[in-house]
Amino acid sequence: MLPVRNAIATILTCFFVVGCSGEVNAPPLGTVTGKVTLDGKPVTNVTVNFESANGQIAFGNTDPSGIYELKFRSGLKGAEVGMNKVRIETVLDAPAPAGYKDPIPAKYNSRSTLQMSVQPGKNTHDFELTSK
Repeated sequence: MLPVRNAIATILTCFFVVGCSGEVNAPPLGTVTGKVTLDGKPVTNVTVNFESANGQIAFGNTDPSGIYELKFRSGLKGAEVGMNKVRIETVLDAPAPAGYKDPIPAKYNSRSTLQMSVQPGKNTHDFELTSK
């Protein structure tokens, strides 16, 4: 009976060490929050994506106040530390209808040149977008 208890204790220990500490192979992350505005007004229901040089993606959706918080994979919060390419685009609940034009200009999403540096710890990145 003792070997079974030891085996169960070992399995549970491994589960809690890996499960409670998050993802073992996650890169260094910094938490990222901020506000998105378009022409000075908060933007609701857009996705903010940060993509690191290693191709790691973190994302967050804006709330009615334009506030977002980035999430990484496996329930971790934040984005990879270092320079990240940023894309901001409208979230659609269904496929875009023919002729649909995202109210967020392409210079912020499909042709984005936005870049932000993520530091260890807390980061705040606000995006003041313009429609022109």
